[in-house]
Amino acid sequence: MSQKELLIKVFKKAEMQSGKKSKNGIATYLESYFEENYNYLKNKKSYTRYYDFYINGKTEGKEDLNLESEFLDFLANYISYESYEDFLLKNSSPEEKEEFEEKEKEQNPKVKPEVLGLFYTHFLSKRTLYVLCIILFVTLIFNSAKKESKWMQWNGDHFEEILLDSENYEMETLRPLNENLLEKFKKIEGDCETEYFDKKGEAKIWYGKNAKKELEFFTLYGLHPETGKTLKPITKYMIRNYICEDY
Repeated sequence: MSQKELLIKVFKKAEMQSGKKSKNGIATYLESYFEENYNYLKNKKSYTRYYDFYINGKTEGKEDLNLESEFLDFLANYISYESYEDFLLKNSSPEEKEEFEEKEKEQNPKVKPEVLGLFYTHFLSKRTLYVLCIILFVTLIFNSAKKESKWMQWNGDHFEEILLDSENYEMETLRPLNENLLEKFKKIEGDCETEYFDKKGEAKIWYGKNAKKELEFFTLYGLHPETGKTLKPITKYMIRNYICEDY
């Protein structure tokens, strides 16, 4: 099992999902999909080159392409595997699995128990005490400062300034007050009438997916208020495919 089998499965699934038959159509779909779902940027030309190499057999004398390990993990995940390593293990012959496991043992030798015991006794105990002291110090500083700081919390489609009350709010959902976000950061429902770009063609709307993988649109650049992921500037491609076909 190799990269070739992985890419063949990826292109086959992309063809079924997108409804496209041409390599350019499939490449365009994959470019958009991996950017939106994995925040991984790779242009359409790369996907068409992979298509030519693995599907059309235009190898130019090469046995395989050197794809980044991160990209291979994303590709494997796209076809429902945890990683490229998981793909290899579940699609390899018994002999290949045994060889793979042997290599793993060589690359990651186990540490003897007595060595680990010595490490914990002479190093980890002091290190743990040091870390606990730092955590305690930071906690005291934070508890002292938060009583005097102003805070805000996301409320569906906007931020609201709140009074700090640990009994009524979860501290993980609170943010230090930011006047700019409080005033200008809003979630909107985009439609064909929404003004997506300024006169210079710069994006005025940003988008990202919530925890349910649903697209949401915002009036200011920043982080998604629920997932914490960086929002992306709107594009005409996104508008036509997800908001307004006639844009």
